[in-house]
Amino acid sequence: MTSVEHSFLFKSPKEDRVILCFFINNLEGFSLPCYPFASSIPETIFHDGGFVTVLSEFDREVVNFLRQEGVLEDMNGHSLDLGRGVIVIRCPDGDQMLDRIEHDRRVAIEAGVTPRIHLLTCHGGCMAIAHGSPLYPDMGIDRFLLIQIAEAVMLKGIHVISAEIHLPCGKAANLGLTILDQIIFQMSSKSRIKEIDPTNKVVCRVHIDYPDGRKRTYFISRNHWIQFWRDKGRDLWGRRFTIDPLQTLGVETVFPPSPSRV
Repeated sequence: MTSVEHSFLFKSPKEDRVILCFFINNLEGFSLPCYPFASSIPETIFHDGGFVTVLSEFDREVVNFLRQEGVLEDMNGHSLDLGRGVIVIRCPDGDQMLDRIEHDRRVAIEAGVTPRIHLLTCHGGCMAIAHGSPLYPDMGIDRFLLIQIAEAVMLKGIHVISAEIHLPCGKAANLGLTILDQIIFQMSSKSRIKEIDPTNKVVCRVHIDYPDGRKRTYFISRNHWIQFWRDKGRDLWGRRFTIDPLQTLGVETVFPPSPSRV
């Protein structure tokens, strides 16, 4: 029996993440951040026999502010042309998937069409497609997902694509990503998906699992986000970034320093 096979004989759920990291880090050319104890994983707790990621205080504050500013918008079935269906790229989080599929079904029905949801999943959702994504660096996951999207468009005749993130996200928490980081990678992924065929409609959605048990799905407009960052976001949170998000997205190359970073 190999050391890896022996490792999987452990039954304690608290050891699962360490064992998984050990296994993955023994795969050729791949590594994963390995936290020795559940308490050292950002915003992740051990609850009811498993790991549950919870919304951080910072992310809650940002979500509330983005809602207040209209950046995270309520959605309805008439906001998308769902006549032929929708290709969805999202995280396969088992605690959230049922709510998200039921939401998509309800949106389609409210739009007066038969639900047709073509689902592509990857831990971290669409963030894996973004330029410079830290999720699976140099593993070719971005290219694989882009091929999957292109095939779905061709095979199913669906030209509406939903690039999604969710909070709280265990993969994002593992990498120390805040909602701001997630949105930036989401916007970057949208640009890459549009390169497949500029005529495809690509929308960005954010699923939130609130601490009080509410689950909501919101639209986020790339243009609205960019304008918000210029008007308010940069002054509020710009100091958190060594490279401004709009430079990362290729929207701006030179910008004046905000008061918060002087």
